[in-house]
Amino acid sequence: MTKRIPVLQAIIDLVLGRYPAEFVITGYGQMKTLKCDLCDVMAERETFEDWMAALRPHYMEAHADVMNDPRKGKEEMEPWMAENRARSDAA
Repeated sequence: MTKRIPVLQAIIDLVLGRYPAEFVITGYGQMKTLKCDLCDVMAERETFEDWMAALRPHYMEAHADVMNDPRKGKEEMEPWMAENRARSDAA
């Protein structure tokens, strides 16, 4: 079962380092669900930026090898951002 917490609490937990990867961030308004691009973890969000913030703790824990890869610089990040923004907009 997925545990849901309000966006504001998730941000506080994220800043304080208390955010387990299995949580899904929820908020108010029209939420859309988008899957992690590397696995099947889902996050609800209103905007692409919210989705990125929601999945950051998950990426840091479950995909640390990708996040900490020194070969992944700005050149690799820009296409990733464009592709995932397009996925977010289409959701």
